[in-house]
Amino acid sequence: RWDITDQLRLDAGARYSRDEVTALALNTYVNPVVTPMLALLPAGVQLADTRKFSDTSPQVTLTWTPNDDVLLFGTWRNGYKSGNPTDFGIIPASSVTDDLFYRPEEIEGFEIGVKALLLDSSLRLTGAIFSYDYSDLQISNFDQRTNINQTLNAGGMRTEGFEIGADYVATDALSVNIGIAY
Repeated sequence: RWDITDQLRLDAGARYSRDEVTALALNTYVNPVVTPMLALLPAGVQLADTRKFSDTSPQVTLTWTPNDDVLLFGTWRNGYKSGNPTDFGIIPASSVTDDLFYRPEEIEGFEIGVKALLLDSSLRLTGAIFSYDYSDLQISNFDQRTNINQTLNAGGMRTEGFEIGADYVATDALSVNIGIAY
């Protein structure tokens, strides 16, 4: 944390993650009649592997408080979700150890917003706009042929939008809250 001035502050930080995951996959039973038709890994034959995933995810926030009742901020951040073993259910004979895992998901983006207290602090207004880009997005995929739900990596994705909120305390017995998000 660095107080640049009495009204301007810079915060920065990072999170380090290290994950080690092991996958073991095998068909415990394969019907001998079905195996040649579906080209499945024979019963009892194992695919096993261990993977290490690591990431450093930084975040930087600049905050300006022009007075005691108003705060404006801008944040840039980078995030990470570890890769893990996927679920085959039924394992095809063509499977290799690389098929056992899905890749880590990464996200990078920014948010710019305001928080204000008005009318002797009886009205709180908040608002923000944001944009985040995902790479190697982890999605859940249902395979009808095998009746298995797997986690897979898709391409990228961007999410953008805004949020606006207001909380008004009219009396000790009545408050009004409204929020809009897109």
